Amino acid sequence: GPDALMQAPRVSCFCATWNLHGKTPSPEEANHLIPVGDYDIYAIGTEECEHTLQASMVLRSKSKWETALIHHFEPHYVLLGTWSMQAIHLAVFVRANLAPHITCLQCADLATGFLNVVGNKGAVAGGVCLFGTRFFFFTLHFEGLQNKVAARKHQ
Repeated sequence: GPDALMQAPRVSCFCATWNLHGKTPSPEEANHLIPVGDYDIYAIGTEECEHTLQASMVLRSKSKWETALIHHFEPHYVLLGTWSMQAIHLAVFVRANLAPHITCLQCADLATGFLNVVGNKGAVAGGVCLFGTRFFFFTLHFEGLQNKVAARKHQ
């Protein structure tokens, strides 16, 4: 009966995306923009992190940023996963006490750059299941500037 069903706890999420224009943010910038402790899940998307769009075609690692995020969130949060496509990156963290309740981890990406093949533009996504509820996070990198609205809609 209904009494046998367990009510899933309320889960709060913080989602942010940040175009870093080829730089790695300082710990002070991360502390200012990402408030640790207020949420159960954090999904942090970045575009052009550590490398420019052009450099990201060859230099795909975001290890400096991932290490900085781990230090930013520890010891109360754990990194569930990171997903990248060239200059687009997504990292998802969860409270350490909730991590054992994660039952699935999924990822996907979609390139919308040159010929819809190059990943300089597009989306990266990650999904998790927590207490039987699916959470899906994504970050996008499309054409910038106000005069590029038509190109952005096409992407």
